[in-house]
Amino acid sequence: MKILEGKIIKFYRELQQLRQKDLVEGVCSTTHISKIERGQTEASGETVELISERLGIDMHEQLKIYA
Repeated sequence: MKILEGKIIKFYRELQQLRQKDLVEGVCSTTHISKIERGQTEASGETVELISERLGIDMHEQLKIYA
């Protein structure tokens, strides 16, 4: 599921034409979000929640759709 979260985050970030830097400012590093989006590392629940909130999505609902 963690890899799927990264793909969902990347999809909505690109859809909204946000740079990684702008999306994660004050949450995590751009290196970390890059690894999350590529499925190379897992994000904490809190990090996913904060990023999802900034993107205006409900990650739980998104996971239900794609899982």
